[in-house]
Amino acid sequence: MRINETKSALANVWDLINDANGTTFSISSPFTLAVPQPYGGPQPRNTSVLVSANEGSGYQGQLTVYYNRRGMKDNVANPPDGFTVANDATSESLLASMVAQLNLVASDVELAEPLTFRMPQITLQPKPNSYLYDTGTVFTITWPLPHISELITQPLLNGFDKVTS
Repeated sequence: MRINETKSALANVWDLINDANGTTFSISSPFTLAVPQPYGGPQPRNTSVLVSANEGSGYQGQLTVYYNRRGMKDNVANPPDGFTVANDATSESLLASMVAQLNLVASDVELAEPLTFRMPQITLQPKPNSYLYDTGTVFTITWPLPHISELITQPLLNGFDKVTS
């Protein structure tokens, strides 16, 4: 099952649980998902999450489920290695572009550092306690080359002075 970028992180995890068990639980179910933990057991599972019955729900107990969180480039067939930005790009506009092009759940990812003018690369990483993504990825950033008119703003020159005696 693929991550559905139109759903929340929790809704995606409930989809995994429902798909494997033939259930129809949702984020408003009588259960709570704990913070995901790294899991080093049988591959390809790299994450464990404790599912607990809510008090007064008519259910009892806890159970750990195991699944595989993905990398930032795993949700598209041909992910880019970098992004081209405008000179007036902001962290927010770059993040929105990355999320859209990589089919990510926006609420589960963030930039590791703010975008600054002419920085050559940036890391897109999972937010702390991400349910969907396990590792960050460094992407190159291509900025437009400055036009010569940005440097030479006065094209009408005075000319050379004539030598006089």
